[in-house]
Amino acid sequence: TSEVLGILPIAEDIRSSSGMAAYIPALHRNEVAPRYRFLAELQGTRKPVLPIHTAAEKSLFKDLLENSPAYSSESGDPQWKLAVRIWNAEADVREDVFYKVHEQLKTYLSEWRVLLHVKEAVSISSKVSKFLSKALHDPRRIANAPSVPDRQLKPQTLPSQGLLPISLRSENSTPAPPLAALQGLEISSYASANTNSALVPMSESTAGPGIQAVLTPPLQTSQTLSTASPTTDRAALDLLARQRVVTHIQKSKPAKKDRKRRTCPKCALVACPGSQRASNCRNKCRDCGEASCRGRNSKRLHKTCREGWDP
Repeated sequence: TSEVLGILPIAEDIRSSSGMAAYIPALHRNEVAPRYRFLAELQGTRKPVLPIHTAAEKSLFKDLLENSPAYSSESGDPQWKLAVRIWNAEADVREDVFYKVHEQLKTYLSEWRVLLHVKEAVSISSKVSKFLSKALHDPRRIANAPSVPDRQLKPQTLPSQGLLPISLRSENSTPAPPLAALQGLEISSYASANTNSALVPMSESTAGPGIQAVLTPPLQTSQTLSTASPTTDRAALDLLARQRVVTHIQKSKPAKKDRKRRTCPKCALVACPGSQRASNCRNKCRDCGEASCRGRNSKRLHKTCREGWDP
């Protein structure tokens, strides 16, 4: 078909009414810049039809608004048919100016008016804005700022009373601490005199390679918690938090069940090679007893070999 996708050629009536020259490969191929040559060839014009984008085009548009009667009509809007012909005539003699249709000139004129209004607003308010900017960036403003008093930071302490009762294990309890359960370590002993928990690697002669011992402080009961120091209370709260983490992990990650081993759909034997592919089975079918049978349908195992393959 004659349909064109992508870049459409400029219609003959639009090209002639806009004052555009037709594209002639023998004459115009070397006149157009290489990056615009393909576009001009597809559009069928001597120069490509592009929106106003170069500095030369912006300068030309400003000059035409100031000097050309077609661009500064008394009614407010330019005479677009005449304006586009004047523009394309300038494009024929200027290198960085390209062909236009009147829709492109209309679009740029609306953008130019918006930018002009912005510049006017900035110019009108320049006196006030300059005064405010100078006042805001005055270095003397720093001298008027009050000085910040120097205060020594105090460490935060936990209260020794008023804590909620916490159910803790007794000193004689033997289960491993939650920290060891999280890290997969083995417990060899507890240090009753040390009050700070630490991970101490054991020697290979006593624990073997890769095994570590966890030294934990003696756990306090609810009777001694009320008179304990803030450091001991913090250790007890950390221990309880770790225990809750272990319980949450155990509930959120249930143990995986072993997958049932696949059997042959033909003979129903586990050790048969047909458990991977039914065509590998050399045994007799469990339903019809024939060795040439292809067995049950793996997607309909509840049906026999004669029923499972029927559509």
